[in-house]
Amino acid sequence: MKVLYAEFTALLDDLTVDVRRDPGNLAFSPYRRSGSANWYIVFEQYADDDAFQAHVTAQHKVRFNTRRSSLVEGQGSVLSWLEPC
Repeated sequence: MKVLYAEFTALLDDLTVDVRRDPGNLAFSPYRRSGSANWYIVFEQYADDDAFQAHVTAQHKVRFNTRRSSLVEGQGSVLSWLEPC
């Protein structure tokens, strides 16, 4: 499990650098649940829907999802949309 954790963390670190360079990306902040090496939450914010769609189809995102599939069990990502209060 430690090897997969290290591989996933490195993969997420690389993705973070790439996404933060994307036009229209306002925030990309990955977090790991305290005390759990296998529970991650990533807060992402984009300028608009076009910027988000560009992120979803960007080569670095596709590369991440392809490699992630061999490191993560289950369905993978679950998206939640937030609104300001």
